[in-house]
Amino acid sequence: MVTVVIGSFSDNPQGVDQLEEGSFFGEMSLLEGKPRSATVMARTEDVLVLEVSEEDFFLLLKTATSLAFRLLTNLKGRLDAMLERIERTDRPFAFRYRKDRIYGIIQKLDLSSFEKIAVTEPDYVWMLLRYLSSSLDRLNQEFLQRVCA
Repeated sequence: MVTVVIGSFSDNPQGVDQLEEGSFFGEMSLLEGKPRSATVMARTEDVLVLEVSEEDFFLLLKTATSLAFRLLTNLKGRLDAMLERIERTDRPFAFRYRKDRIYGIIQKLDLSSFEKIAVTEPDYVWMLLRYLSSSLDRLNQEFLQRVCA
């Protein structure tokens, strides 16, 4: 098991998630083309990590639709969890965010419709993944600012 920590170099690091076997991390950095926004720390000694290059990552997402969908659902789940944390202190903000049109589209996607989109409009898949990634990054930063304030 590993823990995802934001603000690991600050005076107040915050654990924001626990990743179980079969989980992945680092995809946000690849999607955004930016430095990582979180640190992953092993909680046990038996953690095995597979490193995927940026080139292979994009190739995998183009050719393995089910993997791209798993990435989308994982990012969506993390975004939902972060919104729930923010909602405890700022319900109107979380409500406005959940009313976003793209967020609503993502909430309704199933594997079948995602596969159709991936075949006919692969750029739209990238837009959805980048939307989730950038939204989660922005919410992580906002959460960290609130906690450290």
